[in-house]
Amino acid sequence: MYLQDLLPVSNSSPHFGFIELEFNTQIDFAIWVLIESGIQVSPFDLHPVETSLQNSLMKPEQWDEWLATLVAVFDPRWLCKVENFNSEIELELAQYQSFINNYSNEGKTISSLDWVAIRNHIEQRYAWKQLQYAQVTQEYGQQLVKTLSPITYWKHHDQTEIYLSQIWDRYHNNRHENLNINQIMGLSKNLCYFQQDTIKKFYLVNYPIFVQHQVSSTTTIVGICQSQEIDLQFLLQSLNLSVSKSNF
Repeated sequence: MYLQDLLPVSNSSPHFGFIELEFNTQIDFAIWVLIESGIQVSPFDLHPVETSLQNSLMKPEQWDEWLATLVAVFDPRWLCKVENFNSEIELELAQYQSFINNYSNEGKTISSLDWVAIRNHIEQRYAWKQLQYAQVTQEYGQQLVKTLSPITYWKHHDQTEIYLSQIWDRYHNNRHENLNINQIMGLSKNLCYFQQDTIKKFYLVNYPIFVQHQVSSTTTIVGICQSQEIDLQFLLQSLNLSVSKSNF
């Protein structure tokens, strides 16, 4: 908790959305499966095909369903659940007041605070969180339990499930760090945050060609090449364009 969180709340914009860049091994694995097996599913159909198991392994619509399920499991809006609207507001307000009292007791001087504006701001934020949670439950229904394996969310025949389990181990043993992804992860502060009412999540995945795929209203998957130098300025412009389009 920081003093700048309160000063000046009365002048702050009531926009509580945010943008996240993240690497998620389970979603990255789903893309890696396409490359490893030679399956091509648009827009991830730009990798070379050396050997294809497409006919015997999975259909494109099955892979799409699997990816959509993974995205649903990790949708950040599930974290917006408000158990008790009034109680949580009062608790947070009390924490701020205690913080200010301790700050004053240490002999530090602060400007006067508009506690009515602060309460209104907190209420607006919790109302926004309730809206996010209502949207995600309407979109997906019941929240699925997170597990450590993406194979859990595969819903089809046993042959594919066995294959995925085998290469899940190989994926972990052979996975190499993508320095381009690491570099991009530090650039989130350069994305446009202004007037952001929604949550936008970008998952960075290993893919030989730069590609963007919007999977849901909140989530976009971005393929990042590991072996080639990337144009960071172009990448940021592309991501910012995706965000700005979604806000209108």
